Amino acid sequence: MKKSLKTLLFSLLLGSGTLLAQSPASLAQNEARLSRQLFDDYLAKRPTIDTLKRIKALQQKLHTASHDAESANMLHYLDLCIARLESVLRQHPTPSRIEKVGDLTHQILEGSRYLAQRSQKAMTVAIR
Repeated sequence: MKKSLKTLLFSLLLGSGTLLAQSPASLAQNEARLSRQLFDDYLAKRPTIDTLKRIKALQQKLHTASHDAESANMLHYLDLCIARLESVLRQHPTPSRIEKVGDLTHQILEGSRYLAQRSQKAMTVAIR
């Protein structure tokens, strides 16, 4: 009985778009996706300003949603990466800047994935 209640609760959480859309895991997954998109846009010489704004907005939401020290440290690191990325994106593309944007977007991608996994584990533990 207890296991079926847990399964039902988990199904409800997954089925609820509003709950899942605001979960730290979902926010971090969106940030990871946007970091890949930003790099692709940069390589294709498409505008990156809107994508960067969306990443920064998600980052702010993650700061609000995450409460443990380890996540806070990762968020601070991602803040630094995003600030550096913004600085590089303002400059004319060169091979070294393209490499730097690739490195920074990869770091944001990996950091966001880490936060998503951490959040999903925390949610699983909370359901148990």
